[in-house]
Amino acid sequence: MAALNAAMPEFGVLPGHPEQIFIAAMMGTQRTFGEMAVAWGDDLRGLLRDARELNESELDRLREATALADLTIRQAKAAAVAAEVEQQRALGQVVKSLAPQLTEILRDTVVLKEWRHNKRLNLLHHVKVAALALVLIAGGFALRTWDTWDATASIARCMASAERNAAGRLYCPLDVMTAAAVQTPG
Repeated sequence: MAALNAAMPEFGVLPGHPEQIFIAAMMGTQRTFGEMAVAWGDDLRGLLRDARELNESELDRLREATALADLTIRQAKAAAVAAEVEQQRALGQVVKSLAPQLTEILRDTVVLKEWRHNKRLNLLHHVKVAALALVLIAGGFALRTWDTWDATASIARCMASAERNAAGRLYCPLDVMTAAAVQTPG
């Protein structure tokens, strides 16, 4: 900075002149920015050092927690195995004490299920008989209708071609009534 101040008169910058004030202000700003950069660098180095120390301490705590978790998992597995053995033993005791009672209850249940099964089979038999009766009735009706179809159809043909005589009575020509019956094979 001193060298820059000494060189200013060689470049025609006079003391107290606005150029000299501007250059002095610029030099002060540059010096302040430099000092700030150095301070920030020192702060950053300290921050990095603190972060490393914190990370190392956290890593040590995590290692201890992992070791403790592994130990806890091994203990839990051992307890689970012991609990399963105890559960099997208790289940065996329960089965041994309840087996006679369950046998008695299940015997009655089997009888009830067999009774229900027989009742369902009986109902199915009645339904089949009723269905057979309905089929027979419907078949008889269809057979009677088919057998009397010509007679009933001749009445319909008569009514379709009926003519009135002089007295006002309806009559059917014989050829109309028998013509369709001859044409229809039956």
